[in-house]
Amino acid sequence: MTEASGSSARAAGTSRGTLEGRSLYIPRMSVEGASVFAAAFRAYGVNGQLVPEGDAKSIELARQYTIGEECYPEIVTLGAFLKIIEDRNFDPEKTAFFIPTANGPCRFGQYRHILQEVLAQKGLGEVMVVSPTSANGYEGVGEHAGELARLGWWALVAADSLRKLLLQTRPYERNAGETDRVHSESLDALCGVIERDDVQLKGKFDAIVDVVDQIGLVHLVPPSVELMELESQRESGAALSVSMTFRWSAEDDLQAY
Repeated sequence: MTEASGSSARAAGTSRGTLEGRSLYIPRMSVEGASVFAAAFRAYGVNGQLVPEGDAKSIELARQYTIGEECYPEIVTLGAFLKIIEDRNFDPEKTAFFIPTANGPCRFGQYRHILQEVLAQKGLGEVMVVSPTSANGYEGVGEHAGELARLGWWALVAADSLRKLLLQTRPYERNAGETDRVHSESLDALCGVIERDDVQLKGKFDAIVDVVDQIGLVHLVPPSVELMELESQRESGAALSVSMTFRWSAEDDLQAY
């Protein structure tokens, strides 16, 4: 880690310590969103990583610490963190969990408190909980909060566009699995641009726009697909494309086909 990167990592820490030398795990708000957000942290010297994908085991782990009154996304998120803790290579002094919070009636504001209670019960006080809040503009990520928030926002908008392209294209693919392959390669390319530390913020915005434009060209409908055929498929599949877009742990691995 360079001196500049180390400074960024220290600045992004909370009052409980520093992020330097730790992996910061980001919940899967969507795989695209979490991937680019982790890349944004890496651009400032913090080792941002995705939490593992949810499965039956992670849900079972979370159920041991919840009473059924929590919203299901909280169970999914807690289970992902617990899955990391259960890993044999887990090191609490080298681990940090990213869990934002907010005021208001939504149970999202309780995610941090539940996570901290679980860590306390397990005697894992060394684990850092990075929990910026909307009340202060998420300034808790340190002196680079403004730049990181701006880059993170650009990254999330680009990630949403990428996911939209995936869902628009995949139902009409001629070769099964090809769209997912292109999507994965595109996401890697987008993250590669976001996490570069040798490009200034303004230049990074232009680079993100360029890579999204290039990705969009790849997803253009091929000439071999007849317009009438495409419109017919859209009409028959419209009702299926509204809510069936989440990963296994939230919707039993339903996919938008």
